[in-house]
Amino acid sequence: MKISTALVNRKRILSLAIAMAIGTAAISQLSIGVHATGNLSTANTSIENLPNGFQKTARILPGAGILVEYSVSDNFSLQSGANYRKNGVTLKFDLPVEGTVMNVEMSTDLNYIQVPLNALYKTNGSSIQFFAGAGPYVGYGISGKNKISATVDGGIEVMEEEVDAFKKEEDGGAGMKRFDFGGQALAGIKFGKYYAVLSYQAGFANLTKSEGSDEKYNNRGAQLTLGYIIR
Repeated sequence: MKISTALVNRKRILSLAIAMAIGTAAISQLSIGVHATGNLSTANTSIENLPNGFQKTARILPGAGILVEYSVSDNFSLQSGANYRKNGVTLKFDLPVEGTVMNVEMSTDLNYIQVPLNALYKTNGSSIQFFAGAGPYVGYGISGKNKISATVDGGIEVMEEEVDAFKKEEDGGAGMKRFDFGGQALAGIKFGKYYAVLSYQAGFANLTKSEGSDEKYNNRGAQLTLGYIIR
C-alpha cells in the first residue's frame, strides 16, 4: 500500500513538472507590447442625394493599443491584441439654394475597440527583425458623432448640427451600425524592444446599409504605429 501511494505521488509530481515545463515554454514564446497609432482615415462612401463633384478629405486621427504576439517558430508568429482606433472622413460640397451657393461640410468621428488577428513572417535577427503579414479584424463602435455645417457668402454660418453616429434614426441619431469587420496588411521593423509598423485596413462591413437603400460607408485607413515590448 505504501509503495502504491509513493508511485502515485511520483506520477503526480512528474505530471506537474511536465505541465509547468510546457507552460513555461509557452510563456517564453509570448510577447506583450504597448503602442500609439496615427491613422490616416478615410471611407468608401456612397450617399443618396449627394451632388456630383463632392470633395472627400482624409483625416489624421489617433489610436493606441496592446499587442500580444505568440511565436510559432523562429520565422512565424500570430499577432493579436486590443486597440482603440478613431476613424472618420470629411465630405465637402456646394449646394445651390435660392440664388446663392451653400458650402456644406459633413464630418464623421467613429471610436472603435478593435481586435485583430494577423499571421506574420519575420526575418531572423538578434537585434533587428523585419516582418510582414495580414489578417482579419473585428471592431465595435463605442461612440461616434456625425456633424454637418453650412456657410454662405464666404463664411456666414447658417447651419450646424451634430448627432450620435450609432444612435437609431428614430431616436435622433445617424443610425450607423456599431459592428465593423475587415482585413488588414502590415509590414514593420523591430529593433530591440521597440517596433514600428505601417499598415492598411479595409472595412468590409457597410455601416449604413438599410433596406431599399444603395448607400454605403466602409472604413478605410493607413496607419503608422510605434510601440514598445514590455515582455
